[in-house]
Amino acid sequence: MLTARDSVNERVAGLNSGADDYLPKPFAFPELLARVHALLRRPHNDLRPRVVTVGTLAIDVLRHQASKDGKPLRLTKTEYRLLLYLMENAGIVLTKDSIIDRLWGADHGGNSNILEVYIKMLRRKLEDGTPHSWIRTVRGVGYTIDKQ
Repeated sequence: MLTARDSVNERVAGLNSGADDYLPKPFAFPELLARVHALLRRPHNDLRPRVVTVGTLAIDVLRHQASKDGKPLRLTKTEYRLLLYLMENAGIVLTKDSIIDRLWGADHGGNSNILEVYIKMLRRKLEDGTPHSWIRTVRGVGYTIDKQ
């Protein structure tokens, strides 16, 4: 992550939300290059699964396809990224700030309700008239998808 947020709590949250590294601005360009080179020295085999599943939800990361109960979900690019981020972190409560940083970048200065709008649209597509609530709101903190 390359961000202007530099407090210890924000750095910890960034790393806990899946970042491989965290570099607050301002930064020295030689340090950025050294960090990129260090990441490139890691083994090239990606240890993350190619298909992420939570209950009957599945995302085939390589094909960029999401499904529920084996049926394809028609998601926008942002809905897909949001669902993937939640599913990769199933059982973990992700803060609103960490989700916004992941989807729109740390310098996002737009509407603060944009995340809520996308959560609502994604819920509609996932729940499709069923009583099951896939995305759980943790009041005052953020969102999670519980491990099934």
